[in-house]
Amino acid sequence: EKDWALDAYCQIEANRNRSINNLREDLQDLLTEMGYNLSVVSSETAKSAKELFKEAASRLTLVRRLAIVNAPDISEQEYQSRQTKDFLSPDEMVECEKHRIKTFYGKAVTEDLVERDNGGRLYSRLLQLESICADSTGTIVDPDTGRKYQASPLIVAQRDLNEREHFAYCMDWHNYSSQWLALHILGVPKLLSRLFGSEKICATDPDLVRMTEMAISSRCQIKTLLNLTVPSDCKPLWLMGVILDRLGLKTISNKEGSRGQQVTYRRLCPETFEFALEVLTYRERLREQKAERQRQLQEDNLRYQAAIQRQYGIEPTITSVSTPVHNDDSYTKEGGVDTSENKGSNDSIPPLETWEVFAGYYQLIEEKIDLGLDVINRIMKEGMKQVNFLPRVLGLLAFFFGVSS
Repeated sequence: EKDWALDAYCQIEANRNRSINNLREDLQDLLTEMGYNLSVVSSETAKSAKELFKEAASRLTLVRRLAIVNAPDISEQEYQSRQTKDFLSPDEMVECEKHRIKTFYGKAVTEDLVERDNGGRLYSRLLQLESICADSTGTIVDPDTGRKYQASPLIVAQRDLNEREHFAYCMDWHNYSSQWLALHILGVPKLLSRLFGSEKICATDPDLVRMTEMAISSRCQIKTLLNLTVPSDCKPLWLMGVILDRLGLKTISNKEGSRGQQVTYRRLCPETFEFALEVLTYRERLREQKAERQRQLQEDNLRYQAAIQRQYGIEPTITSVSTPVHNDDSYTKEGGVDTSENKGSNDSIPPLETWEVFAGYYQLIEEKIDLGLDVINRIMKEGMKQVNFLPRVLGLLAFFFGVSS
Protein backbone atom coordinates (compact mmCIF):
# COMPACT_ATOMS: atom_id res chain seq x y z
CA GLU A 1 0.00 0.00 0.00
CA LYS A 2 3.08 2.24 0.10
CA ASP A 3 3.93 2.12 -3.59
CA TRP A 4 3.48 5.87 -3.83
CA ALA A 5 6.08 6.39 -1.13
CA LEU A 6 8.54 4.08 -2.85
CA ASP A 7 7.98 5.88 -6.15
CA ALA A 8 8.56 9.26 -4.49
CA TYR A 9 11.72 7.96 -2.87
CA CYS A 10 13.04 6.70 -6.22
CA GLN A 11 12.33 10.04 -7.86
CA ILE A 12 14.14 11.91 -5.09
CA GLU A 13 17.18 9.65 -5.33
CA ALA A 14 17.18 10.01 -9.11
CA ASN A 15 17.21 13.79 -8.77
CA ARG A 16 20.06 13.57 -6.29
CA ASN A 17 22.14 11.51 -8.71
CA ARG A 18 21.63 13.87 -11.62
CA SER A 19 24.49 15.97 -12.89
CA ILE A 20 25.03 19.22 -11.02
CA ASN A 21 24.74 21.11 -14.30
CA ASN A 22 21.14 19.94 -14.65
CA LEU A 23 20.32 21.38 -11.22
CA ARG A 24 21.73 24.84 -11.98
CA GLU A 25 18.37 26.20 -13.09
CA ASP A 26 16.66 24.96 -9.90
CA LEU A 27 19.38 26.56 -7.82
CA GLN A 28 18.91 29.87 -9.59
CA ASP A 29 15.16 29.78 -8.92
CA LEU A 30 15.74 28.94 -5.27
CA LEU A 31 18.27 31.72 -4.75
CA THR A 32 15.98 34.21 -6.50
CA GLU A 33 13.12 33.27 -4.15
CA MET A 34 15.46 33.79 -1.19
CA GLY A 35 16.13 37.37 -2.32
CA TYR A 36 19.49 37.07 -4.04
CA ASN A 37 20.24 39.02 -7.24
CA LEU A 38 21.91 36.76 -9.80
CA SER A 39 23.55 37.76 -13.05
CA VAL A 40 24.20 35.15 -15.74
CA VAL A 41 27.74 35.23 -17.14
CA SER A 42 29.68 33.02 -19.48
CA SER A 43 30.61 29.56 -18.23
CA GLU A 44 34.21 30.14 -19.26
CA THR A 45 35.56 32.15 -16.35
CA ALA A 46 38.98 33.66 -16.06
CA LYS A 47 41.58 32.47 -13.62
CA SER A 48 41.21 35.66 -11.58
CA ALA A 49 37.46 35.03 -11.21
CA LYS A 50 38.11 31.54 -9.83
CA GLU A 51 40.51 32.97 -7.29
CA LEU A 52 37.88 35.50 -6.25
CA PHE A 53 35.32 32.74 -5.79
CA LYS A 54 37.77 30.75 -3.64
CA GLU A 55 38.49 33.78 -1.52
CA ALA A 56 34.77 34.48 -1.11
CA ALA A 57 34.16 30.87 -0.09
CA SER A 58 36.93 30.98 2.51
CA ARG A 59 35.54 34.23 3.92
CA LEU A 60 32.04 32.78 4.15
CA THR A 61 33.44 29.74 5.95
CA LEU A 62 35.28 31.99 8.41
CA VAL A 63 32.16 34.10 9.02
CA ARG A 64 30.14 30.95 9.71
CA ARG A 65 32.70 29.69 12.21
CA LEU A 66 32.73 33.01 14.04
CA ALA A 67 28.93 33.06 14.08
CA ILE A 68 28.84 29.61 15.68
CA VAL A 69 31.49 30.53 18.26
CA ASN A 70 29.74 33.80 19.24
CA ALA A 71 26.19 32.37 19.21
CA PRO A 72 24.37 32.36 22.57
CA ASP A 73 23.89 29.08 24.40
CA ILE A 74 20.50 27.35 24.35
CA SER A 75 19.03 24.62 26.52
CA GLU A 76 18.54 21.00 25.53
CA GLN A 77 14.76 21.46 25.51
CA GLU A 78 15.02 24.40 23.12
CA TYR A 79 17.35 22.42 20.86
CA GLN A 80 15.00 19.43 20.71
CA SER A 81 11.98 21.63 20.01
CA ARG A 82 13.77 23.30 17.10
CA GLN A 83 14.56 19.92 15.53
CA THR A 84 10.86 19.45 14.82
CA LYS A 85 10.51 22.73 12.90
CA ASP A 86 10.54 22.83 9.11
CA PHE A 87 12.46 26.10 8.91
CA LEU A 88 14.96 27.83 11.18
CA SER A 89 16.30 31.34 10.93
CA PRO A 90 20.08 31.80 10.41
CA ASP A 91 20.51 32.78 14.06
CA GLU A 92 18.62 29.71 15.24
CA MET A 93 20.69 27.48 12.97
CA VAL A 94 24.03 28.65 14.37
CA GLU A 95 22.69 28.39 17.92
CA CYS A 96 21.64 24.78 17.32
CA GLU A 97 24.99 24.03 15.69
CA LYS A 98 26.87 25.42 18.68
CA HIS A 99 24.75 23.38 21.08
CA ARG A 100 25.35 20.19 19.08
CA ILE A 101 29.12 20.71 19.02
CA LYS A 102 29.30 21.62 22.71
CA THR A 103 27.22 18.67 23.93
CA PHE A 104 28.89 16.08 21.72
CA TYR A 105 32.57 16.96 22.20
CA GLY A 106 32.29 18.26 25.77
CA LYS A 107 34.64 21.14 25.01
CA ALA A 108 34.42 24.90 24.70
CA VAL A 109 33.33 25.84 21.18
CA THR A 110 36.28 27.46 19.40
CA GLU A 111 37.13 28.13 15.78
CA ASP A 112 39.49 25.16 15.76
CA LEU A 113 36.80 22.83 17.08
CA VAL A 114 34.25 24.09 14.54
CA GLU A 115 36.81 23.52 11.79
CA ARG A 116 37.50 20.00 13.06
CA ASP A 117 33.79 19.23 13.15
CA ASN A 118 33.52 20.17 9.47
CA GLY A 119 29.77 20.56 9.40
CA GLY A 120 29.08 17.41 11.41
CA ARG A 121 31.28 15.05 9.38
CA LEU A 122 33.64 14.34 12.27
CA TYR A 123 30.60 13.97 14.51
CA SER A 124 29.20 11.07 12.47
CA ARG A 125 32.63 9.46 12.08
CA LEU A 126 33.32 9.46 15.81
CA LEU A 127 29.89 7.96 16.40
CA GLN A 128 30.87 5.07 14.13
CA LEU A 129 34.21 4.74 15.93
CA GLU A 130 32.35 4.62 19.24
CA SER A 131 30.12 1.88 17.86
CA ILE A 132 32.95 -0.27 16.52
CA CYS A 133 34.85 0.03 19.82
CA ALA A 134 31.84 -1.09 21.90
CA ASP A 135 31.56 -4.70 23.04
CA SER A 136 29.07 -7.09 21.49
CA THR A 137 26.05 -8.13 23.55
CA GLY A 138 26.17 -11.78 22.47
CA THR A 139 25.63 -13.91 19.39
CA ILE A 140 22.78 -14.32 16.91
CA VAL A 141 22.13 -17.68 15.25
CA ASP A 142 20.65 -17.70 11.76
CA PRO A 143 17.73 -20.19 11.87
CA ASP A 144 18.15 -21.09 8.19
CA THR A 145 21.91 -21.59 7.91
CA GLY A 146 22.85 -22.09 11.55
CA ARG A 147 25.68 -19.54 11.28
CA LYS A 148 26.50 -17.44 14.31
CA TYR A 149 26.94 -13.69 14.13
CA GLN A 150 28.02 -11.17 16.73
CA ALA A 151 25.12 -9.13 18.07
CA SER A 152 25.49 -5.37 17.81
CA PRO A 153 26.28 -3.35 20.97
CA LEU A 154 23.51 -1.74 22.93
CA ILE A 155 24.34 1.80 21.77
CA VAL A 156 24.16 0.70 18.12
CA ALA A 157 20.87 -1.15 18.58
CA GLN A 158 19.44 1.87 20.40
CA ARG A 159 20.28 4.14 17.46
CA ASP A 160 18.48 1.78 15.09
CA LEU A 161 15.50 1.62 17.43
CA ASN A 162 15.29 5.42 17.64
CA GLU A 163 15.24 5.70 13.85
CA ARG A 164 12.51 3.08 13.55
CA GLU A 165 10.41 4.99 16.08
CA HIS A 166 10.84 8.38 14.38
CA PHE A 167 10.93 7.44 10.67
CA ALA A 168 7.94 5.65 9.20
CA TYR A 169 9.62 4.36 6.03
CA CYS A 170 12.48 1.90 5.93
CA MET A 171 14.24 3.92 3.20
CA ASP A 172 15.14 6.50 5.85
CA TRP A 173 16.80 3.96 8.17
CA HIS A 174 20.61 3.80 8.23
CA ASN A 175 20.81 0.25 9.64
CA TYR A 176 23.76 0.94 11.92
CA SER A 177 23.74 -2.65 13.18
CA SER A 178 24.37 -3.95 9.65
CA GLN A 179 27.23 -1.48 9.20
CA TRP A 180 28.71 -2.55 12.53
CA LEU A 181 28.48 -6.21 11.57
CA ALA A 182 30.12 -5.58 8.18
CA LEU A 183 33.07 -3.82 9.82
CA HIS A 184 33.27 -6.56 12.44
CA ILE A 185 33.39 -9.30 9.81
CA LEU A 186 36.14 -7.43 7.95
CA GLY A 187 38.21 -7.47 11.13
CA VAL A 188 38.30 -3.75 11.80
CA PRO A 189 38.00 -4.07 15.64
CA LYS A 190 41.08 -6.32 15.77
CA LEU A 191 43.00 -3.93 13.53
CA LEU A 192 42.00 -0.96 15.72
CA SER A 193 43.12 -2.70 18.90
CA ARG A 194 46.56 -3.20 17.40
CA LEU A 195 46.76 0.41 16.24
CA PHE A 196 45.59 1.67 19.63
CA GLY A 197 48.52 -0.20 21.12
CA SER A 198 50.94 1.93 19.05
CA GLU A 199 51.64 -0.97 16.69
CA LYS A 200 52.84 -0.32 13.14
CA ILE A 201 51.18 -2.10 10.21
CA CYS A 202 52.60 -2.69 6.75
CA ALA A 203 51.03 -3.82 3.49
CA THR A 204 52.00 -7.47 4.03
CA ASP A 205 50.37 -7.74 7.44
CA PRO A 206 48.28 -10.97 7.56
CA ASP A 207 45.22 -9.33 9.13
CA LEU A 208 45.30 -6.47 6.63
CA VAL A 209 45.79 -8.81 3.66
CA ARG A 210 42.85 -10.97 4.79
CA MET A 211 40.66 -7.88 5.21
CA THR A 212 41.59 -6.68 1.71
CA GLU A 213 40.80 -10.06 0.12
CA MET A 214 37.46 -10.20 1.89
CA ALA A 215 36.63 -6.64 0.81
CA ILE A 216 37.42 -7.42 -2.85
CA SER A 217 35.30 -10.58 -2.80
CA SER A 218 32.36 -8.72 -1.18
CA ARG A 219 32.50 -5.46 -3.12
CA CYS A 220 28.74 -5.31 -3.79
CA GLN A 221 27.81 -5.92 -0.14
CA ILE A 222 30.31 -3.34 1.09
CA LYS A 223 28.99 -0.78 -1.37
CA THR A 224 25.43 -1.40 -0.17
CA LEU A 225 26.15 -1.41 3.56
CA LEU A 226 29.07 1.00 3.91
CA ASN A 227 28.70 3.05 0.70
CA LEU A 228 32.35 2.32 -0.02
CA THR A 229 33.55 1.49 -3.54
CA VAL A 230 36.35 -1.07 -3.38
CA PRO A 231 38.38 -1.25 -6.62
CA SER A 232 39.35 -4.62 -8.04
CA ASP A 233 43.04 -3.81 -7.57
CA CYS A 234 42.56 -2.51 -4.02
CA LYS A 235 45.76 -1.93 -2.06
CA PRO A 236 45.83 -2.97 1.61
CA LEU A 237 47.22 0.31 2.95
CA TRP A 238 44.74 2.33 0.89
CA LEU A 239 41.82 0.32 2.27
CA MET A 240 43.05 0.74 5.84
CA GLY A 241 43.46 4.50 5.35
CA VAL A 242 39.95 4.89 3.90
CA ILE A 243 38.31 2.89 6.72
CA LEU A 244 40.22 4.77 9.42
CA ASP A 245 39.29 8.09 7.82
CA ARG A 246 35.63 7.07 8.00
CA LEU A 247 36.16 6.51 11.73
CA GLY A 248 37.65 9.96 12.30
CA LEU A 249 41.26 8.75 12.52
CA LYS A 250 44.31 9.49 10.43
CA THR A 251 47.60 7.68 9.93
CA ILE A 252 51.18 8.74 9.40
CA SER A 253 53.66 6.66 7.44
CA ASN A 254 57.37 6.06 7.64
CA LYS A 255 59.77 3.78 5.80
CA GLU A 256 62.04 1.32 7.51
CA GLY A 257 64.82 -0.84 6.16
CA SER A 258 67.98 -0.45 4.15
CA ARG A 259 68.17 1.26 0.77
CA GLY A 260 66.29 -0.74 -1.86
CA GLN A 261 64.50 -2.87 0.77
CA GLN A 262 62.47 -0.21 2.54
CA VAL A 263 59.00 -1.11 3.76
CA THR A 264 56.24 1.46 4.39
CA TYR A 265 54.60 1.26 7.82
CA ARG A 266 51.47 3.06 8.98
CA ARG A 267 50.51 4.05 12.51
CA LEU A 268 47.88 6.28 14.04
CA CYS A 269 48.37 10.03 14.11
CA PRO A 270 48.80 10.86 17.82
CA GLU A 271 46.87 14.14 17.58
CA THR A 272 43.69 12.68 16.05
CA PHE A 273 43.89 9.61 18.28
CA GLU A 274 44.14 11.65 21.49
CA PHE A 275 41.27 13.90 20.40
CA ALA A 276 39.04 10.92 19.57
CA LEU A 277 39.97 9.23 22.86
CA GLU A 278 39.02 12.35 24.83
CA VAL A 279 35.64 12.57 23.11
CA LEU A 280 34.85 8.87 23.58
CA THR A 281 35.90 9.04 27.25
CA TYR A 282 33.66 12.06 27.78
CA ARG A 283 30.69 10.32 26.18
CA GLU A 284 31.28 7.18 28.24
CA ARG A 285 31.30 9.31 31.38
CA LEU A 286 27.98 10.88 30.33
CA ARG A 287 26.43 7.43 29.89
CA GLU A 288 27.64 6.37 33.33
CA GLN A 289 26.19 9.52 34.89
CA LYS A 290 22.87 8.90 33.15
CA ALA A 291 22.80 5.31 34.38
CA GLU A 292 23.60 6.51 37.91
CA ARG A 293 20.74 9.02 37.79
CA GLN A 294 18.34 6.31 36.65
CA ARG A 295 19.53 3.99 39.41
CA GLN A 296 19.13 6.74 42.00
CA LEU A 297 15.64 7.52 40.71
CA GLN A 298 14.68 3.85 40.95
CA GLU A 299 15.95 3.67 44.52
CA ASP A 300 13.95 6.78 45.44
CA ASN A 301 10.82 5.21 43.97
CA LEU A 302 11.40 2.02 45.96
CA ARG A 303 11.85 4.00 49.20
CA TYR A 304 8.67 5.95 48.48
CA GLN A 305 6.71 2.76 47.84
CA ALA A 306 8.05 1.22 51.07
CA ALA A 307 6.94 4.31 53.01
CA ILE A 308 3.46 4.12 51.46
CA GLN A 309 3.25 0.46 52.43
CA ARG A 310 4.26 1.14 56.03
CA GLN A 311 1.86 4.07 56.42
CA TYR A 312 -1.21 2.80 54.57
CA GLY A 313 -0.60 -0.91 54.17
CA ILE A 314 -0.66 -0.64 50.36
CA GLU A 315 1.51 -3.07 48.45
CA PRO A 316 4.12 -1.41 46.18
CA THR A 317 3.30 -1.37 42.49
CA ILE A 318 5.38 -3.38 40.05
CA THR A 319 7.39 -0.94 37.95
CA SER A 320 8.69 -3.48 35.43
CA VAL A 321 6.51 -4.61 32.54
CA SER A 322 5.98 -8.36 32.27
CA THR A 323 3.58 -10.74 30.59
CA PRO A 324 0.89 -11.91 33.04
CA VAL A 325 0.37 -15.58 33.70
CA HIS A 326 -2.37 -17.11 31.57
CA ASN A 327 -5.51 -18.00 33.53
CA ASP A 328 -7.36 -20.95 32.04
CA ASP A 329 -10.53 -20.14 33.99
CA SER A 330 -10.89 -16.63 32.58
CA TYR A 331 -12.09 -15.60 29.13
CA THR A 332 -11.49 -12.46 27.16
CA LYS A 333 -14.07 -10.32 25.38
CA GLU A 334 -12.83 -11.25 21.91
CA GLY A 335 -15.59 -12.20 19.53
CA GLY A 336 -18.32 -10.52 21.60
CA VAL A 337 -18.23 -12.93 24.55
CA ASP A 338 -20.94 -12.27 27.14
CA THR A 339 -19.14 -11.25 30.32
CA SER A 340 -21.99 -12.56 32.45
CA GLU A 341 -20.89 -16.08 31.48
CA ASN A 342 -17.30 -15.49 32.58
CA LYS A 343 -16.43 -18.51 34.68
CA GLY A 344 -13.59 -16.79 36.48
CA SER A 345 -15.46 -13.60 37.35
CA ASN A 346 -16.39 -14.82 40.88
CA ASP A 347 -12.78 -15.62 41.62
CA SER A 348 -11.84 -11.97 41.33
CA ILE A 349 -14.29 -10.94 44.14
CA PRO A 350 -12.62 -10.95 47.57
CA PRO A 351 -14.21 -13.05 50.36
CA LEU A 352 -16.70 -11.41 52.72
CA GLU A 353 -14.37 -11.81 55.72
CA THR A 354 -12.07 -9.16 54.24
CA TRP A 355 -14.86 -6.60 53.94
CA GLU A 356 -14.65 -5.50 57.62
CA VAL A 357 -12.36 -2.66 56.52
CA PHE A 358 -15.29 -1.07 54.64
CA ALA A 359 -17.78 -1.27 57.58
CA GLY A 360 -17.23 2.34 58.59
CA TYR A 361 -17.64 3.58 55.04
CA TYR A 362 -20.84 1.54 54.64
CA GLN A 363 -22.36 2.99 57.83
CA LEU A 364 -21.53 6.54 56.72
CA ILE A 365 -23.13 5.98 53.31
CA GLU A 366 -26.23 4.48 54.94
CA GLU A 367 -26.63 7.54 57.21
CA LYS A 368 -26.30 9.91 54.26
CA ILE A 369 -28.94 7.97 52.32
CA ASP A 370 -31.36 8.05 55.27
CA LEU A 371 -30.82 11.79 55.67
CA GLY A 372 -31.51 12.29 51.98
CA LEU A 373 -34.75 10.32 52.22
CA ASP A 374 -35.95 12.49 55.13
CA VAL A 375 -35.24 15.64 53.17
CA ILE A 376 -37.14 14.31 50.17
CA ASN A 377 -40.17 13.39 52.32
CA ARG A 378 -40.29 16.89 53.80
CA ILE A 379 -40.12 18.46 50.36
CA MET A 380 -42.96 16.26 49.15
CA LYS A 381 -45.16 17.18 52.13
CA GLU A 382 -44.58 20.88 51.67
CA GLY A 383 -45.26 20.49 47.98
CA MET A 384 -48.62 18.82 48.61
CA LYS A 385 -49.63 21.71 50.87
CA GLN A 386 -48.75 24.13 48.11
CA VAL A 387 -50.83 22.11 45.66
CA ASN A 388 -53.92 22.25 47.92
CA PHE A 389 -53.51 26.00 48.33
CA LEU A 390 -53.14 26.63 44.58
CA PRO A 391 -56.91 26.38 43.58
CA ARG A 392 -57.82 29.03 46.15
CA VAL A 393 -55.27 31.44 44.77
CA LEU A 394 -56.49 30.87 41.22
CA GLY A 395 -60.12 31.51 42.27
CA LEU A 396 -59.22 34.80 43.90
CA LEU A 397 -57.32 35.90 40.81
CA ALA A 398 -60.28 35.02 38.56
CA PHE A 399 -62.67 36.94 40.78
CA PHE A 400 -60.40 39.97 40.85
CA PHE A 401 -59.93 40.15 37.10
CA GLY A 402 -63.66 39.54 36.52
CA VAL A 403 -64.66 42.47 38.76
CA SER A 404 -62.17 44.79 37.22
CA SER A 405 -63.30 43.99 33.70
